[in-house]
Amino acid sequence: MPQVMPSHVGYKQLAIILEKEGDLQGALALSQKALEQGWTGDFDKRIEKLTAKLAKQK
Repeated sequence: MPQVMPSHVGYKQLAIILEKEGDLQGALALSQKALEQGWTGDFDKRIEKLTAKLAKQK
């Protein structure tokens, strides 16, 4: 049976803080890293939202 990773509150909180401070690139990179490492949570939705926000800025 495969091991399921728990959510990572630290990654989530830091991504929220970075986004609020306007560092969308930093929040996106952090969310992608968390997803790549296998942490559970809403990182895929957060990545979509941040990608859309960054596209609007350009």
